[in-house]
Amino acid sequence: MIAAAGLVTLSACGGGSGADYSFAEQLDRIPAEHIEQMDYLLVAGTNYDRLEEITGEPKPEPPDLPVDEDPEAEEQWRDWFARTHAGPSPYDVHQGPSIISMNPQINNVMSDELGADTRHLSHYVEATAGQWMFLVGQLPESAEVYETEDEVLDSSLSEHLRVATQDQALVAALLEDEQNLLEPAGETLADDEDLLAAAEAIDAEPWYSAQIITALPNQRERPDFEPLEEYLWLGFAVDEVEGEHTTRVVFVHEESETAEINAERFEAALEASDREHIEFMEAETDGRVLTVHLRNDPEAGPSLFQMAAWYFEPMFGYNSED
Repeated sequence: MIAAAGLVTLSACGGGSGADYSFAEQLDRIPAEHIEQMDYLLVAGTNYDRLEEITGEPKPEPPDLPVDEDPEAEEQWRDWFARTHAGPSPYDVHQGPSIISMNPQINNVMSDELGADTRHLSHYVEATAGQWMFLVGQLPESAEVYETEDEVLDSSLSEHLRVATQDQALVAALLEDEQNLLEPAGETLADDEDLLAAAEAIDAEPWYSAQIITALPNQRERPDFEPLEEYLWLGFAVDEVEGEHTTRVVFVHEESETAEINAERFEAALEASDREHIEFMEAETDGRVLTVHLRNDPEAGPSLFQMAAWYFEPMFGYNSED
């Protein structure tokens, strides 16, 4: 068991809430080791406080744990998870791999040892690459948690799952090596200036769901439209503005000239894709960063993140000779 350092209920530290929650600030809390060896990196965030501001619906209270082998309790858990991590319909909230992996049994152990678990998070950002996972989340002020330094969760279901809590922050990581989860040594994701630029572009306006992934080379035969020029990072920021669902798509490039070219090419590619549930609003460039503003109907088709990361939509592919 984790040795509890005392029961505390502290105000959130650096977490922010609602429209003030910063994606970019969380990058400095996530270590960058192991990332260079990965072909694909996903950094994703969910802001339940912002979603409540938009919908007027607070995050549903989770069912009691433990679930054990009670079929009715298991069903209640699945229903709650679907409603919470898929968002209140028709709001699109990314289900992060680390959140999905926190099954009732793991959350039960985490709650016993920390006083709270991932079910209670107000907002979080996670990074996943292969078998590596790192989550930094913020608990509401009302959550009573035990403060603890980096410890391995005492569960046979999570041999390498490490957890830590401090000032209402909850950190969970799937790591084999020991390190201070609360204050990572060495480089962090924020040291990648291109990744940081994508995160700062996401934070330029409010969001309730956001993702950044590595650039996507063409995954299949050439489409009829002209592919994008090569870029480095691809980001998505989902929100609602005056009752309309919006997505900002962020591309980070090596050169500002490439960003200007892709501003025109993405609009042409979207038009050629004939996606009726997505409406182009505008494209703006800020140096190497291109941000495309779109209206979208989440009930009429897949999200742009799904189209890019899961379905390999050609309009997100860049012009590669490979």
